[in-house]
Amino acid sequence: MKQENENLKGEYHVTIRELCTQKIYRLPLAVAIVVHFSMRFCGINAIMYYSTALFEHTSVGSVGPYATIGVGVILVSITLVSGTLMDRAGRRTLHLVGLFGTWLCSLLLTITFIMTHYSTRLKYLSIAFVYIFVEFFAIGPGSVPWVILPEIFAQGARPAATSIAIVTNWMSNFAVGLIFPLLAENDKISNYSFVPFAVITTFAFLFLWKYMPETKQRTFEEITMNFRRSQ
Repeated sequence: MKQENENLKGEYHVTIRELCTQKIYRLPLAVAIVVHFSMRFCGINAIMYYSTALFEHTSVGSVGPYATIGVGVILVSITLVSGTLMDRAGRRTLHLVGLFGTWLCSLLLTITFIMTHYSTRLKYLSIAFVYIFVEFFAIGPGSVPWVILPEIFAQGARPAATSIAIVTNWMSNFAVGLIFPLLAENDKISNYSFVPFAVITTFAFLFLWKYMPETKQRTFEEITMNFRRSQ
């Protein structure tokens, strides 16, 4: 960081307007936005905010509040592990694996919600899928976006890029918290409330698979060249 500071001491400070209009920043900014967007729209906030209601939807009765506590315990535990894995497996790998896992769990949750009407034993399987969902989120999408953002922008553009990414993150958080109850409380579509998250995660996964670089043990110059080859 000290060496980078010396090298970039005279670098021009990039404004948000310049960041959005100059071609050189277009792809890195798109990756930063999609990474933070996918963090929220994979469906984790629907689980964190409404996990008790979800468990009640599957008719687990008094087990619901205790199952919700398990969600928080798993989230904290796996997040601690992901810090170690990030420097071994890489940021790109963990984020994509995490997105794929949450996508798969969204589909499995939808199936169990539908099939619970035919077999009550499946309600406990839905709890397991929620826990697995949280594990996949914590191992990648829950931590990678905060780490990769300063690694794909130089110091001159980093403040503006961070501002845009964080606004994207919290606006996505707000949107999920606002929209999900409308889906979950509608009797006709409540069983399919995780399908929109699966669809959005599919597009985010494909975009990041193509354009998101691996930043582990790479210099900023190497990451920049990777973006230029992808444009």
